[in-house]
Amino acid sequence: MKTKTMVGMVAALVVLMAFAVAPVAAAKYQELTSLNLVQKDGSWNTTGSIKGSFEPAFSKDSVKFSVSAGLNDGNYVLISYSEPWGTKSNVIATGIVTDKKFTVSTFRYSDLQKNLICNPYPTPTNTGYSGVGAKLWLVPTTDFNVGTGLFTAWNPQNYLFESKLFSTECSLPSVALVQKDSNVLLPNGGYTTVVGGMSGMLVYKADGNAFVFNGQKLVDGDSYTLISYNENWGFPNGILGTGTADAAGKVQVTGTAMPLICNTYTSGEYLGQTGAKIWLVPSNDLTLTGAMAAWNPSTYLFETSLIPCEA
Repeated sequence: MKTKTMVGMVAALVVLMAFAVAPVAAAKYQELTSLNLVQKDGSWNTTGSIKGSFEPAFSKDSVKFSVSAGLNDGNYVLISYSEPWGTKSNVIATGIVTDKKFTVSTFRYSDLQKNLICNPYPTPTNTGYSGVGAKLWLVPTTDFNVGTGLFTAWNPQNYLFESKLFSTECSLPSVALVQKDSNVLLPNGGYTTVVGGMSGMLVYKADGNAFVFNGQKLVDGDSYTLISYNENWGFPNGILGTGTADAAGKVQVTGTAMPLICNTYTSGEYLGQTGAKIWLVPSNDLTLTGAMAAWNPSTYLFETSLIPCEA
């Protein structure tokens, strides 16, 4: 009799724990559970009926990932895709094996947090994305090198792609950089933005320990340097990093530290503010020490707001 009572108490406790954990898990994974992985065509429109979905597992750090029947047999890996093409993507989960039947696997939410790549989209893309978010893809290991994080082939008809950007874990500070017309001043002394011109997005950790910048519509083959501008002309600027624009006019600059130069403004568009101006300039316009060696503002990207810091 005591044994039955004890078993009943344990069962009741398990039920209570499930009810206690479920609301917490549901809140934590709310956006992830609303995200599906789907088939897409060459224009990035959703097609086909195969779908991947996420839901909380019983453990508070576990996520159950399910794939509906129909996906080609093989070994798959769940990745966080890095923009632009050719840069290292991160692995979220491995060992996902399909046999054209309903497939279920689990991974740790903390692994997703640790390996998530938040891509900035400064202007709407052909998929309609803008802002900052992560792309989660399911790809066969025959097309992806887990060790290097790089694609070895491109067979998108065999992949599942995000139905929308995953942004919950990408709430990092960001600053848009734009091309400006230095010949047209605003009433506050700032320059006007060139509509449809060059642009970029800097995404960074507030503690300054890491950042990624993506620019577009730049000059193919030209080297660009991301700087923290020093208002004392002729003095060295803070050098964040350098990158070369590809054939599509895109450039990426990444780093693990942001040597910011904090300026205090007593006039102009930033009157009463202290912060850092981030610019992207052709590397040829800088001296070896990082000071401005020329002034060709039509080829620069300027900040749209200051990064807060202490002078």
